[in-house]
Amino acid sequence: MNERPSLIWLGQLATPNAVDVPQAISATFKVVNANASTDIDALVADINPAGIVFDFDYPDRHRLAVFSHTKRQLPAIPMVMVTLQHSESLAIWAYRNGALDYLVKPIDDGELAVCIERLLEINELKTKPSKQRHAVKLGTPIPNDVPHVPKNAQDRLAPAVFYIQQHYNRQIYSDAVARLCNMSASHFSHAFSKSYGVTFQEFLLRYRVNRACAQLHEERSVRVAEIAFSVGFSDPSYFTRVFKRYIGVAPSEYRKSVGDGVTAASSDAETNEKLISSSQVVRQLSDSYRP
Repeated sequence: MNERPSLIWLGQLATPNAVDVPQAISATFKVVNANASTDIDALVADINPAGIVFDFDYPDRHRLAVFSHTKRQLPAIPMVMVTLQHSESLAIWAYRNGALDYLVKPIDDGELAVCIERLLEINELKTKPSKQRHAVKLGTPIPNDVPHVPKNAQDRLAPAVFYIQQHYNRQIYSDAVARLCNMSASHFSHAFSKSYGVTFQEFLLRYRVNRACAQLHEERSVRVAEIAFSVGFSDPSYFTRVFKRYIGVAPSEYRKSVGDGVTAASSDAETNEKLISSSQVVRQLSDSYRP
């Protein structure tokens, strides 16, 4: 039986944890953990890896510079970027700077399978001299929306809030989000409640209602039930009950009051007051990652 090819997994933490590596990766490759202090050139020369994975949840300019520099130094090594804080400009930058693939957490199983297949195919070609590969060297500027430094790098709960922002319209499980924060479910629940004054599920409900308020105001021809589904509620009746709990009126009444322009100001003020804890946290964390 052939030995599994090696794969360098370069994490942003000082002590990478092999548990964070997807099972499909660890089952296919012999994963070698690395970090910013690792001599990548020496490691590549020693193990001749099938590729290097840059696991950067919140890639700042320094980390992207490391990616770009490593690709220039080792153009024949396939490199993959894995991130939690996704943006279109970041994806474009990654591909233009030689990334074989760009994967957003939580990584889709199908996309991961395709990436693994490509890594294996390229690794096989390395045994054929006529098929040597050379990456294009591009000095593409790092996008402006990538921060110079991660201002809230020590905030271990930031991935939970960013995940809500990106996936609030889907079913979200707190234990899965806890893993994104590298915490156990119980530790995550306690830490979140202590930091934000509400449980994770309460925060999620408030955020969804906040998004629903915006849609009720902006998309006046869309039925309330459709808006409920679009913000992550599977039951329109439950959505109405939750909405009334926070806003004080039913969604249809809220839309009418905003449309009439008579009670809109008071209704919006009430909305802001009742949702203040969630909106402030989201705004604060979003601002923390701006340049």
